[in-house]
Amino acid sequence: MRDAILEYLKAEGDASLFAMERDIPGFSGTATLTYNGDPNQVVWPSVSEAALDALTDLISVKAVTLNVEPELIYKFDGASVPNLPRSDGVRRVRVKSWVPCVCRYNGG
Repeated sequence: MRDAILEYLKAEGDASLFAMERDIPGFSGTATLTYNGDPNQVVWPSVSEAALDALTDLISVKAVTLNVEPELIYKFDGASVPNLPRSDGVRRVRVKSWVPCVCRYNGG
């Protein structure tokens, strides 16, 4: 999964998690990717354990970053956005909120 994510980001550039879910076999699942480890800051609610592990690893070695972007990117990709309040990823929130992010390849 790690290699599939890297190859996808190298080819596509910045990508929404929806686009990755749609285009990378095995990416979709029932795990939740959170922002900076905060369980209330949801980046994407439907990733596989393999995708979650791969993204966590790639982020930890700084090969990939999650960049907060306007939710419009998800709408351009044809996504139904999560039915959660929006968060900017900066302020701590007390309820589950969606942090719209793109994955960016940084090399590595």
